Amino acid sequence: MVLKLFKIAEKGLDYLALFLAGISALAAFAITALICISVGMRKLFNAPIGETEELVGLLLSVTLFCALPLVTSRGTHIRVTILENWLNAQGKKLLAVGAATVTIGFYAWMLIEAEAWLAFAIRLGLKSEASAIPLVPWMTIVPVSLALVGLIALVKFVTGLFEPVAQLEES
Repeated sequence: MVLKLFKIAEKGLDYLALFLAGISALAAFAITALICISVGMRKLFNAPIGETEELVGLLLSVTLFCALPLVTSRGTHIRVTILENWLNAQGKKLLAVGAATVTIGFYAWMLIEAEAWLAFAIRLGLKSEASAIPLVPWMTIVPVSLALVGLIALVKFVTGLFEPVAQLEES
C-alpha cells in the first residue's frame, strides 16, 4: 500500500519535472532566438538588441534549473561507476542508500540557503544592472527546482527501500 502511494507520487513528480523540462526547452529556444536576432541586428543595422547578455544569462539559469528535476527523476545524470562495477548486489544497494542520503541532505541544505537568498532578494527588490529587470521571478526557480529535486530523490529513496520488501511479499 505504502509502496503504491510512493509509486504514484513518483509518477506525478516525473510529470511535474517533465513540465519544467518543457519550460527549459522554451528558455533554450529563446536564448538561441535572442542571440541570432541580436547578431543579425548588429550585422545588418549596426544596432544590436540592448541588454541581450543579461536576458540570456537569466534564461540560461532557467534552462539549467528547470531541466535538473527531470534529469534527477529519470536518472540520466552523469554517474561515476568505477566503485559500483566492483560491488555485488548488496554493496550496490548500500552504495545507492548512501548516495541517496547525500543527495537528499545536499538538496535540503541548498534549499535552506536558497530560501534565505530569495528572501534577501525580495526584501531589497533586486533588479538587473543594465536593464533593471526584476530578478525575484527569475530567482524563484532556484528554490522551486531544488525542492522538487530533493522531493524526487526522497521518493525514489523510500521507493527503493520498500521495493525489495514488496517483491518478497509477492513471492
